[in-house]
Amino acid sequence: MSGLIPGALAGWLIALAANLCLAQGMDHEYVTIEHLLLAMLRNSAFRRMLERFGIQVALMDHELETYLRGQASLLRRGIEAQPRKTHALERLFNPFTQADASTTR
Repeated sequence: MSGLIPGALAGWLIALAANLCLAQGMDHEYVTIEHLLLAMLRNSAFRRMLERFGIQVALMDHELETYLRGQASLLRRGIEAQPRKTHALERLFNPFTQADASTTR
């Protein structure tokens, strides 16, 4: 991870912020890896790359959003706090946050 450049980390953090917005729009208590994928699918550069590989991104986006909206277990149920990352999403971001912390020492 020592080769991680700040721009790459910034891109991941922006995707995470987009996740939070997506999760809030769906009234979810947790931000999941699926929210991250949906945010990435909605990033124009990532979307174009997938389309160059022949992937039907619009269909994938629609199916993933439908799946997320159907996840009743993610609903906040009256909780007003900002959505929290799941443990799986936290583990996904650990290498990036640890690499960033090591470069600031």
